[in-house]
Amino acid sequence: MKSYTDLEQSKKLAEILPLESADMHYHYDFDFDELESIPSITEEDDHFVLFPKDVRCWSLTALLSVIPKDEYKDVELCFGGYQGDNYIDEWFCSYEQHNHPFFIETCHAPTPVDACVEMIIKLHELKML
Repeated sequence: MKSYTDLEQSKKLAEILPLESADMHYHYDFDFDELESIPSITEEDDHFVLFPKDVRCWSLTALLSVIPKDEYKDVELCFGGYQGDNYIDEWFCSYEQHNHPFFIETCHAPTPVDACVEMIIKLHELKML
């Protein structure tokens, strides 16, 4: 199962999220003039030594940590659900804001990482991040 953002998602999130919120990175290999296909875990003090061509990457844990949560804001990640009589075999990331204005949004995707990325993009578009 996918446990971190792919390269395309990582580049998109790097435009939206603080780079310090990423806990992994795709390392640029100068010998082959390309990014490695599997990201590395970023140590806390590595945030200051990543090279310009490296691309930040987010694990599922890091993604969940950037979605706003407090007494009036909830995020839920779950698998499967019904739409009428049809069972939907996908992951769902739901976000609820209980104070004014009341707001509920659900994004679904094949993996939990993809569902969280979609939610972050949606919240960013709505200026709720």
